[in-house]
Amino acid sequence: YPNTKIKGDGQVVVIDFSDGGKIELVPAFEQSDGNFKYPDSRNRGSWKTTKPKPEIEKSKSLNSNFNNHFSNLTRLIRQWKNHMGFSFKGLLIDTLISDLIDDKGISEIYYSDYNILLKDIFEYFSNQDKNREYWYALGSNQKIYNNDGAKFVNKAKQALKKIEDASEEKLTEVYRQLFGRKFAQSTSTTNRASNEEFIDELFNVNIEYNIVLECEITQDGFRKALLSDFLKSRFKIKNRKSLDFEIIKSDIPDNLLSDVKYYWKVRNIGAEAIRRNCERGAIFSGKIKHHEDSQFKGDHYVECYAVLDNTVIARDRITVPIDPLRGRDFIE
Repeated sequence: YPNTKIKGDGQVVVIDFSDGGKIELVPAFEQSDGNFKYPDSRNRGSWKTTKPKPEIEKSKSLNSNFNNHFSNLTRLIRQWKNHMGFSFKGLLIDTLISDLIDDKGISEIYYSDYNILLKDIFEYFSNQDKNREYWYALGSNQKIYNNDGAKFVNKAKQALKKIEDASEEKLTEVYRQLFGRKFAQSTSTTNRASNEEFIDELFNVNIEYNIVLECEITQDGFRKALLSDFLKSRFKIKNRKSLDFEIIKSDIPDNLLSDVKYYWKVRNIGAEAIRRNCERGAIFSGKIKHHEDSQFKGDHYVECYAVLDNTVIARDRITVPIDPLRGRDFIE
């Protein structure tokens, strides 16, 4: 591929295609026991061992015995982590769903519908110890190390609560909030502003890293405050405030940052936004900081996306609740 971007990245050689597709090549050497040795150039270089064959065989067995639901569910959970915007290793996703199936028994889950399945999955994820050092991979029993604080645990608790609190009529909408607007799209319409864009229409999405957004609120005559403090206290903010959004945390590796591009989306929601014809929703390029002014009532939100080689590798969203009459000027 003489015209294709190719680069080395630790354990793999990455081939990036112009349509957003990506192939990662791992040079590996089969050993007499059926395992493979592969080189890792990070931290001055080392040889490591991987055991893909028993992992593949376990996955095939689960799919065969579970009428392909194993693959469907693991893909759905990957869609959840990509849409919600947090890192969650693919092998750990496969392992936890495998463990759940083994714990509950194939037959019990097989005859359940997906409403029960998803609730079971999020409950199982929620009960994992986020301080656990590692999990044993399906089939191979290789150690999957917890090097990101098991962010999926708290995310699963939030998802489980949404599902448990929703009425049967609202479940599909809750699933769209968790898995994206295309979930069960054929059964109902989506609420989209006239000029609104969605990141999955512009780029591929594969969340590998985590970023955290914060917003500093300022106005003459008042001390500065953080939007996260307002949200924790369930306060709304008044209009005519200066809002400065910034990525305050990121675990994107330093060697990638020079090639990362940042995009933002500001979505104004509510009757006031519709009346003023100011719903917004276009996606635009920017940097790690972005400035806005609070203008009118509504539960708006701001999203930021980190894009590398035409793929969103990290994203975060922060809600901006504005109420001119009942909003707060500062945190007491």
